[in-house]
Amino acid sequence: MKKHFFNLPYMAAAAMMVFILSGCEKILPDNIPFDIERKITFNLQAAPPVGSVTLSDLAMSIDLDSALTAQGVDNYSISSIKPGKVTLETITDSTNLDALDSVAVFVTSSSLAETRIAHKYGIPKNIMQLPLEVSDVNVAEYLKARPTNFKVQAYIGDTIRKPMTMTMNVVFNVIAQKK
Repeated sequence: MKKHFFNLPYMAAAAMMVFILSGCEKILPDNIPFDIERKITFNLQAAPPVGSVTLSDLAMSIDLDSALTAQGVDNYSISSIKPGKVTLETITDSTNLDALDSVAVFVTSSSLAETRIAHKYGIPKNIMQLPLEVSDVNVAEYLKARPTNFKVQAYIGDTIRKPMTMTMNVVFNVIAQKK
């Protein structure tokens, strides 16, 4: 009797095709992580030391459905959105953050309580960019709610000598979960 050496490879290839065609979706993981980055720009006027003040309270919307589509995971839903990296920076020449003693960033919504997502106390002198310490808080419900605001509060302990433009850059770590 003659042996057929090609039977095993053909059978393996046929089994692989059945596996692939039976549901590629099963290959996708249950959770997919990705990042969403947003930048807020605002202006500060020259001012004397005024203590605690809100520097910015601006609306920010993130289209979560578009973010999922951009990742190619339409059949997923957002399960977690946490701040991963938050930085505050002056982009005006010959200015720095010396007037600030502390900074805190909050997310707010009309239907949810305000929550802090980042902060920094004891700000070093002669810097233009400041990485903040992020809070381990899930803000998914805030970003699903409308409107959502990001509020930047600071303690101004020294004179702001000249007007400056500032940016706050937030990188959110998102986890999408299979529906």
